[in-house]
Amino acid sequence: MSEFLTTKGATAKIEEIIYQAKSEIILCSPYLQINDDFYDRLFDANEKGIDILFVYGKNELNQKEEEKINSLKNVKKYYSENLHAKCYTNERTMLITSMNFYDFSMKNNKEMGISISRDNDKELFENAMNEVQSILRRSINETKIFCKSIKQNTTYSNKGYCIRCGERIELNKYKPLCNSCFKTWASFGNENYIESYCHFCGQKTDSSVSRPLCYSCYKNN
Repeated sequence: MSEFLTTKGATAKIEEIIYQAKSEIILCSPYLQINDDFYDRLFDANEKGIDILFVYGKNELNQKEEEKINSLKNVKKYYSENLHAKCYTNERTMLITSMNFYDFSMKNNKEMGISISRDNDKELFENAMNEVQSILRRSINETKIFCKSIKQNTTYSNKGYCIRCGERIELNKYKPLCNSCFKTWASFGNENYIESYCHFCGQKTDSSVSRPLCYSCYKNN
């Protein structure tokens, strides 16, 4: 079930999203300014090896913000010139809100937002996540590492997607299922059974253990 949040609730939800992340955090905001509490949470996530993706729309980051972001080794920065959306997500919970990832907005503005849970509203969560991924694909990756399968300035980490449930897992086309889904699949062992996601890009597609990539990713890898 979706949850309506005001300014304080939205701020707390962002902290929860960072704190509860298991594999990935995506912070999508035109303006970036990381307060000390959020930095501490991001630092802890970074130490756990969690991927942290910042997507922002203003090309002037002050030196302090650059230093904070660059101190986190698992961070990737993306620049999207026409970005106006504000969205914060991990692999299971997403907040769509009017609030920038900006200390002033959190302390002084009247904001609101909607929290979505993958567990309780899978279709809505996946639709929203597909749009976040679309923004990423159209953004400039400032780490200058480019994805082979997409002819744009963007990138992905060494993480892939479980072809059955869509969870982030290690990228390995010979093992395209998470541990939980593999146990279910192994009871039948049908390599051609139709699954739901591309192991490489995570998009909805007809895939299988024998053919875990969508046509576009298969053609370019």
